[in-house]
Amino acid sequence: MPKPQLKINAGGEEIRPAQYEIIGGQTIRKPSIEKEKSLEMIFPNVPPINIPEGERFQDILDKIIEVLDASFKSNTEVSVEEIKAAFPTPEMFENYNPGFSKETTSEAPKKRSIAQIMKEDGVTQVEAVKIFKAQ
Repeated sequence: MPKPQLKINAGGEEIRPAQYEIIGGQTIRKPSIEKEKSLEMIFPNVPPINIPEGERFQDILDKIIEVLDASFKSNTEVSVEEIKAAFPTPEMFENYNPGFSKETTSEAPKKRSIAQIMKEDGVTQVEAVKIFKAQ
């Protein structure tokens, strides 16, 4: 799997219940929506994926890496639904990844293995190595 570029972002918004605090006899309402930081991962041919920091971070990260690894190994397109499923809720996914959709995903890498080149193109191993290096 290719190495991603990593970047810390201001992140999406996490919706929380409104909280009230009494300070000096006054009731103050705290905002119900708070910004959290997120980690943005950028892989070749995949839209950026933002993962919110917090207790769910490692679980989400592990699931996304599994999906991407399987996609790159099988040379197939990344499934948007599998990426969404890595998040606890669809709303959390949408908050942190508003532009991620089937329309924005591009094709998976087209680099073929030497064995694939030999089989598909009917060439010798020497010729297949030259083709592989030229990819």
